[in-house]
Amino acid sequence: MERKHKVSLTTILVFAILHIIFGILVIIFAHDSFEKSHIYIGSVLIFTSVPSILIYFLGGRYHNKYKMPYNFFALFGIIAGIAFIISETISIGVMCLVWGIYDIIRSAYEIFDAAHELKENKLEIIEIICAVAELAFGIILCIKLEDGIYIHLIVMGLSLILVGIKHFLDFLNDYRFISKENNKEE
Repeated sequence: MERKHKVSLTTILVFAILHIIFGILVIIFAHDSFEKSHIYIGSVLIFTSVPSILIYFLGGRYHNKYKMPYNFFALFGIIAGIAFIISETISIGVMCLVWGIYDIIRSAYEIFDAAHELKENKLEIIEIICAVAELAFGIILCIKLEDGIYIHLIVMGLSLILVGIKHFLDFLNDYRFISKENNKEE
């Protein structure tokens, strides 16, 4: 197997594992003692932005113009997360509004991107479903503010887990394809 393919496969696997781990952690800590914490909300934004940065730099996606916006979303998530953690003056309501708007815009783009790739990879339907759910619950978060955090976190955690499973299935499909190609060459 070529080094380029190994890096891409490794990146997809790491991406899948990070999504699943972050999804489980978001669900586990989605309760009253955490959900209204500046540190928790900021950390969720930061940690859920990490996989996008990793796939961009490690996965070689920088050549694809459709993947570029993910870098901006990830950068915004990291900056907003840091701001939420260090600022004691930003109210939970304002955080929810910013987070909701961010999720609406990011999810809308994910729907566009996944729909663009759906012909080549039928598993993209999972990302579309998750993005539609996140978009809907982003709207609810904007409306309900802190009263909508709990359900938003649960949906976000489930979406992360499902997207992680989708990436793991992508990894298995790519690995089988590359293995078959290498066997044909020998």
